[in-house]
Amino acid sequence: MSQYQPVRRAPRRTWIEFEAPEVIELKRIVLDKDAAAAVAFFHEVVAPKVRAAAARHGIPLPAAEELDHERLPG
Repeated sequence: MSQYQPVRRAPRRTWIEFEAPEVIELKRIVLDKDAAAAVAFFHEVVAPKVRAAAARHGIPLPAAEELDHERLPG
C-alpha cells in the first residue's frame, strides 16, 4: 500500500486592503475617468500591496523582467 502525500500548492489569490485616503483617491479617479491617474495609482499603490501580500502568503510572482509591461498575472 502506498502512502499518498497530497501536493500542497501555493494559493493563487489574495486580498489587499486600502486605507481611507486611497479609497477616496480611487473614487475620485473613477468619477473623473482619469486614465493617467488610474495607471499611476496602480503602479504606486496596488502593485506594491499585491507584491507584499503575495510574499506573505507564499505566492510566487515572476521577476520584473519576466512581466509583460509590468502586468501582474491573474
